[in-house]
Order: sequence, then structure tokens, then C-alpha cells
Amino acid sequence: MKLLSPKLLLTLIVLSITAFAFQTTQSANEKKASMKAKITGITKGPPNSRILGQLSVLIQEGLSTNGDSRASIRITRKTRILKQTDQTTQEADFAGLREGQDVEIKPAGPMIMSYPVQVEAEEILIKEES
Repeated sequence: MKLLSPKLLLTLIVLSITAFAFQTTQSANEKKASMKAKITGITKGPPNSRILGQLSVLIQEGLSTNGDSRASIRITRKTRILKQTDQTTQEADFAGLREGQDVEIKPAGPMIMSYPVQVEAEEILIKEES
């Protein structure tokens, strides 16, 4: 039986790592799917900080959180905040967020699996109040 040459073995290892990295990136992008939640608390961030504040939410639908339905959502200056009114969507800001609102949150990155889970928001859509 002939063993693989070191060059061929190295090539196979690099290809395996590349395939794994691609799959991991693809999985991370799939996890950027939005979650539907209700705001249960709002904390304003410090002045002149990149973090505008935190939302405490009760997850109603979306990302898996290991059975816990609570999450802490970090809102930064990069977070896009929108409000759905009638059939249109308009720009909003941190001041437009209120306890009890239904929101749809798109994560900016991976979820930190703590208690409660934590994630930074890329976009928050304030759903129309009925």
C-alpha cells in the first residue's frame, strides 16, 4: 500500500479546512435569520458610546435559544431601526422603542449563549401596533 505524499496530504488538509470554514460561514449566515419578539425592558447606553442601549425581549418566534425565551439585544450606532406603518416602512430611532412593542430583530453576528442569550442587532423593525 502506497502512502500519500506530504504535498498531497497537505493539499487535502487545506481543502478540508476550507470546506469546513465555508460550511461554518454558511451556517452563521443562516443564523442571521430574524426573530420576532416583544420588548420587555429598555436600558439606555452611556452618553457618547457606540452602544445606544439594550433591549430585554421575550422571543416569540425565530432563533433557537436552548429553550429560553428571553434575550438581551444590544443596539449600536450601526443598528438600523425601522418602523412599519400601514403598508410602508420608515426610518426610526432608539427613542421610538417602547416596552410592549412587537419587533423583528436581525442579528449582526453570532448569539452569545449566556443567560439570557445576548446578540447585537443589525436591524430592528418595530411592527405596526394594532
